[in-house]
Amino acid sequence: MAGTAAEALLHPAVAWWPYVWPALWGVTGISLFAWAALRIRQKSHLQQPAQTLGDDPGPPLPDTTVAYDRAA
Repeated sequence: MAGTAAEALLHPAVAWWPYVWPALWGVTGISLFAWAALRIRQKSHLQQPAQTLGDDPGPPLPDTTVAYDRAA
């Protein structure tokens, strides 16, 4: 977006600008695909079960719910 803003507002006349401007859009596209791939990997990692080694889960956790229906 910064490259497009520079193109629209400044109209750069340097010789290398015609090569940089399309390259910025290419980097944007590559970044989009990289983000999508990493996000898919993250989501698949989060959906895996917490215990994959078959270990004993250990003793159950104590009940920490608060009973609001009892008097103090």
